[in-house]
Amino acid sequence: IARADYTNSLRTANVVLRPGKNTVTLRAKTEEPGSYKLSQLCVGLPGLEFLSECIKPRLKYQVVEMPITTRLIKGEQDLLAGLAQTLVVNIHTGSRHIPQNSVLRL
Repeated sequence: IARADYTNSLRTANVVLRPGKNTVTLRAKTEEPGSYKLSQLCVGLPGLEFLSECIKPRLKYQVVEMPITTRLIKGEQDLLAGLAQTLVVNIHTGSRHIPQNSVLRL
């Protein structure tokens, strides 16, 4: 069996299998939205890989990109120049991650 292209792959590490039913969570990081198919399973140990034949039925997953959105909520009254007024800035990061200790500048 030939090893497939693992450029875009789901991964996990340090899995302990126990007798009976096991649940394994797979994670992926991709820069491109789109539709992806799982085609092969690779179980790796130090110095050894077990490859499956093509997975049937083909399992699919979809990667979507949610845009960043910003809303300024001013309340019921019109905004007036020269007066202190309360506004709410609502920022939804969509599918993007904001690193801890980031600074927001308005």
